[in-house]
Amino acid sequence: MSRAAAKRRPVRAPARGKKKSTGSWRLSPAAWWRMWVLCGWAATVLLLVWGLDALRDYVQAQPQEGPTHLVWEQLPTWLSSPAYGDVLVEIESDADLYSDDPVADPELTERVGLALSASPWVAEVHQVVKGADGAVRVAAEFREPFAYVAINGWTYLVDKAGVRLPNEGPLATFPEDEWFIITGVRGDIPELGQPWPGEDMAGGLALARFLDDARRGGQLPFRSSLRAIDVANYDLKERPLDGRLRIRTIHPGCYVRWGEPPGEGPPVEPTAQRKLELLTALYVDRGQLPERILEVRREDRVAAERPAGR
Repeated sequence: MSRAAAKRRPVRAPARGKKKSTGSWRLSPAAWWRMWVLCGWAATVLLLVWGLDALRDYVQAQPQEGPTHLVWEQLPTWLSSPAYGDVLVEIESDADLYSDDPVADPELTERVGLALSASPWVAEVHQVVKGADGAVRVAAEFREPFAYVAINGWTYLVDKAGVRLPNEGPLATFPEDEWFIITGVRGDIPELGQPWPGEDMAGGLALARFLDDARRGGQLPFRSSLRAIDVANYDLKERPLDGRLRIRTIHPGCYVRWGEPPGEGPPVEPTAQRKLELLTALYVDRGQLPERILEVRREDRVAAERPAGR
């Protein structure tokens, strides 16, 4: 080939690079499934929120059949009696519930429950539910009056656990045969709804509960001869030989040397039941409890002695 032909050889255009195919954006089947599940959950939540709002609006739009009122579930027998009508009215007042309160108020049941829990008459609120008819139904446990604590001529009502209840007044205004009276208690007077502190109070209550159970069982025929449970000597500093607990009788200056609280006596003392049997036998034999200081801490009999100065 001549040089001239070589010079006239055509010049080829430079090779162009191949364009990369961009293709389309694709998700794997697992990714698609996760996305669908997420969307499904989001839709479910939105529908649930919308449904609750619609239901609330519907309930609030419904006409209330009657005024809002309190209904007790399984009210105890003692509180159902006319004798405690004033107490029941006081408890219902403590509920802070009014006839014009909207039953659809979402905070109504909580408000009533908290108000009743603060009442000294209520030991525990178990349940508060409301109905479209305006009834607010309450199941609760109440504190039943049991004894009076007498201090300086003034008496304070307590329940079996020694919790102070809202009833107090001069000693002379209360019948002595209705509830037991506990005297000689030391320590500060608690606030309403709070338990009375001190071992002396606990011991006096234990004896009061024992005697009350005996009375209910027909085993305390001399109840009318008993005046008060005295715990002033509980620390054994006043009259060591008298024992911790004494039972004052209706005779001035006379009492029963009871000793330890029921269930806590040392082996040298008869049981509480045996002491009760001895007093019952003496009462049946004499027709009354004699005007004496009575010692029941002997197993075989009741010893009697004259009060000082007689």
